[in-house]
Amino acid sequence: MDAQGNKVQLQTIVDKNKAIKAFYSPNITKSLPAQGAALTIIVSDHDFAAIDGTISEINERGFLVEGSNVYGDNAETIWLHPDPKTTIIDQNGKTLKASDLKAGMTVRSFYGPYVALSFPPQSSTNYILVNTDSANDEQETEAGINGILTEKTDGRISISGQPSNPDGYEYVVLAIDGDTQIVDAQGKPLTSDVLNEGRRIEAQYVPVIYPALPHADKIVVSDASAPRVEGTITGFLTQKYKKEPVS
Repeated sequence: MDAQGNKVQLQTIVDKNKAIKAFYSPNITKSLPAQGAALTIIVSDHDFAAIDGTISEINERGFLVEGSNVYGDNAETIWLHPDPKTTIIDQNGKTLKASDLKAGMTVRSFYGPYVALSFPPQSSTNYILVNTDSANDEQETEAGINGILTEKTDGRISISGQPSNPDGYEYVVLAIDGDTQIVDAQGKPLTSDVLNEGRRIEAQYVPVIYPALPHADKIVVSDASAPRVEGTITGFLTQKYKKEPVS
């Protein structure tokens, strides 16, 4: 619904890139990104924009970001000015201050609704997601998962399995497109048509700052599929343990 309580179609919110305030259930998944059930969505009267980019310059009033528009995917450069109420969060979910921002950090910053027609343009920003590691390390750390493809829809796949490193996730949602390399166990190129639910795969991806969706860089498709049975449960077994006397 909007700020006046009128119902709004979800597709309209998506198509017009509307800013929202969402209330959701506390029961969320430990996945990347996390998933939960939305209880109430309130659509803002104002439209906001967002930029993915790198901080190239900082002064006492704000910082200059060079990158691309999140919604239009066109190149963009803009001066952004945080205020005391601006929320700044790093890649680990830690809250930062504006003084913590450094040149070279990659950010996703939401700004607007008003933009000054200067060169470069200027606007206020109210929410910033920042990767503090990028200022010191431009190397992207690749992650991976070996498991079962549980769902495939609209250019994305869901995988549940074993992460390739201890800090990885056991469940991930990855974007796939023409740049995703898909091969079999022998390295033979395949198409995305082989990515069916229940297929065992190994995927490599680069973790990104939420809410962006990680992109699958390479997928190795196994010859095996996960065993599956369909039917009804007619009963179940329980195991009782007897307490043995201590001698």
